[in-house]
Amino acid sequence: MGSFIGKVGQFALSAIAILLFALWGAFYLGLLNVRSEPYDCQNMKSEITSLSEKNAAQNGGVHMIGIINERPLTISPTLVECSAKAKWSNATDTSVTYKAYKEGGQWWLQYTAN
Repeated sequence: MGSFIGKVGQFALSAIAILLFALWGAFYLGLLNVRSEPYDCQNMKSEITSLSEKNAAQNGGVHMIGIINERPLTISPTLVECSAKAKWSNATDTSVTYKAYKEGGQWWLQYTAN
């Protein structure tokens, strides 16, 4: 009987180990949709332009169509802040600062046209 309980215990530990490894792998591969690494100046550009497009009505219909010449201002595990040139739908250019910051366990995006 003791041998049977020992084998069940070994099986349970093996199953738990496999489950934990599978969850770690899913997290590592991004399958759980959890952002584990901070943004950088390049990979947040499309999200910033999309955010600008969603807010176009508040800006007379004008929205950001591109970001060029980006450079980092601040890089930390919870904040990435960048400076760049924004191209707008009305054929103008302005400087822009944009950032991603982690608060409350999630990432937030923000931009300010100068």
